[in-house]
Amino acid sequence: MDGTDWETDLHFLAGKLVTVSRCLVDPSEPPWIEHEGRAHVLHPVNPKKNATRTRSSSCLDAPHPARTAFDPAKALLDRALGKKRSSEGKDS
Repeated sequence: MDGTDWETDLHFLAGKLVTVSRCLVDPSEPPWIEHEGRAHVLHPVNPKKNATRTRSSSCLDAPHPARTAFDPAKALLDRALGKKRSSEGKDS
């Protein structure tokens, strides 16, 4: 976001679809992830620390999910137009 890479230490979110939010009133406030009704604050990536960090086996052994097709501009437009997603993942 705005040239800064952010991360979370919550390995259980690997492969999950989450919403990343930020405060537009105070841009110095860090962004957060919204998942299942809870907010989890992100922190800037420390590349040196991240390179040597131990990974949990559950994170490493988990199968990589298929890529999710996501178009942020379309999602914002759909929300503005009041469109809802159906259970099959198609727009209604």
